[in-house]
Amino acid sequence: MVVISFGKKGYIIIGKRIKFLKINVKKSKYVYSDEVFTKTEPSNTSEAYKLCVRADALRFANMYKESISSYLQAIMLDRNNADCYYGIGISYKFLSNYEKALEYLEKAKELAPDRFEISFETGVTYMLMGIPCQAIKHFIDAIMIDKENTDAQLHLAMAHELADEEDLALLIYDRVIECFPFCLNAYNHKAALLMSLGHFKEAAETFKQVIKLNKDYYKAYYGLGICFDRLNNTRSAQIYYRKFVNLKPHSKDAEFARHRINQLKNQLNLKQRAKLKVV
Repeated sequence: MVVISFGKKGYIIIGKRIKFLKINVKKSKYVYSDEVFTKTEPSNTSEAYKLCVRADALRFANMYKESISSYLQAIMLDRNNADCYYGIGISYKFLSNYEKALEYLEKAKELAPDRFEISFETGVTYMLMGIPCQAIKHFIDAIMIDKENTDAQLHLAMAHELADEEDLALLIYDRVIECFPFCLNAYNHKAALLMSLGHFKEAAETFKQVIKLNKDYYKAYYGLGICFDRLNNTRSAQIYYRKFVNLKPHSKDAEFARHRINQLKNQLNLKQRAKLKVV
């Protein structure tokens, strides 16, 4: 059981266990979209349902424009099919037509107000549009439907970040970590926010917590390298940059890590030579 209490300044999220979901991830600068499939089978295989299934297949194959055509045909036959409005909204979202996406997602929400994925994806779309205040409202709706879904809670925190409410975001990340201690994304988002605020020592401690849970979580080593680099702890920065490169040698960030290792090594050599000259 998870309880969400609403205070004047934020949300306190309390829970006990993680619910694992089948997800389809679409990444952007700020958010990733986790689409949860909960389509209900109808009692009969109507023509509208067949068109909707065909549209879903096209959407899952990234044929978004083609899927929209099939969804619209289905809607012409059944104007109360929430699945069709939801599907067409997602297709428009992937085509970056966010206003159209919201138009259909809002209609889907009217028809099926208790569907988690509709509220969640509406919030994601508002975030992609850079409207965090509206995103917050829909993420809260999603959490009220599925109180143990960590993705909705993390997105709520990210929406507060976008709204320049970092204190609320950190509060939510801390509560998610407390309730779901194996949710590595919560630690990662918290550490990234701390780094953006210049709190590198606290961020480093958070990344160390991640490594205790998963010693192969390469992002934590890269984050520690940056934190110690910014704290002018040259030796520790080199150690963690090397661990990151060993784990992800072909990562896009590996080149930067190697470059910093060489620079830090040269800096250490210069300091040692300077000390020898003084002696």
